Amino acid sequence: TSAGRFVEAGGVSSLADGIPLSVDDRYEIGSITKLVTAAALLRLQEEGVLSRDDPVSKWLPEQAAIVPFGAEMTLRQLAAHTAGLGEYERDLYPMPRLLSDSALLEQGYTPAELIMWVAENKQPLFQPGAAGQWMYSNTGYILLGMALEAATGQALGEIYQTYIFEPLGMESAVLLDSTPNAGEIVHGYNAMTGDYVDVSRWNASGAWAAGALAMNAADLARFGNALISDELFADEATLDEMTRFISTGQQRGFTDYGLGLSRLEAGVWGHGGGTPGFGTLLLLLPEEGVTAIYLGNNGAFNINPNEFLDVITRTAALSP
Repeated sequence: TSAGRFVEAGGVSSLADGIPLSVDDRYEIGSITKLVTAAALLRLQEEGVLSRDDPVSKWLPEQAAIVPFGAEMTLRQLAAHTAGLGEYERDLYPMPRLLSDSALLEQGYTPAELIMWVAENKQPLFQPGAAGQWMYSNTGYILLGMALEAATGQALGEIYQTYIFEPLGMESAVLLDSTPNAGEIVHGYNAMTGDYVDVSRWNASGAWAAGALAMNAADLARFGNALISDELFADEATLDEMTRFISTGQQRGFTDYGLGLSRLEAGVWGHGGGTPGFGTLLLLLPEEGVTAIYLGNNGAFNINPNEFLDVITRTAALSP
């Protein structure tokens, strides 16, 4: 908050040796990645590289040709979950089988392979931009990441670095494109089957632009603070575009959704994230200037956003 910062770590980084968690540890942030990807889209628009209303076919003609309604989709629709794409997540990452099959856990995918799989195995849910239609889509963000690469000629990790991480000083932020290197992130666990299973070897390439970023709490706070203080974008109108929310029909806990950003209730923005070994939540109260973050290394536990928000709003002021 404007009054100061509170940060605390509890629990252990490794159940095997009892190493305690540190406030500086790096966690997978899961689908909060989508917010960063949408921000990169809008930063590139500000630079004149592309437009959010570009058709997918302009940058990805091959993928637009194989995905149903691909020629009708825009980058804005991908970012807003209004393109109607079929989803791959539960089919390629079935839980709890993922916890007992190390080969499946470490299976890698390229973005093109994911889009081909969806084109061959999933029917569209609705026509892009259909009135009143919304469906959360990891597939859409894979396509969006591919379009950003095609428009810039840069790898996605470089795009994040150039347009988001370096300007904000986010030194811990990294795109995981394979199984993590030793010490790259804290150990992540999942207790869905009763016993804690170390799933740190999960290959995040299958989440990519939809959910493969990792960072520490301080860097995620830097990003959140920059967003609500209007320091992330050069033009104030850009944030207005990101926060042009539409109703989702209360799907997956999202009341309203903009471009990579949810509105939980009036004056509260945010996004949650989950990977096999991690659960995360970012809440933003722009009028109060508050950024609140939860990072956990148990993928089977999801913190309740409303309960978390209640704690935040009942905290009058935090001492520096």
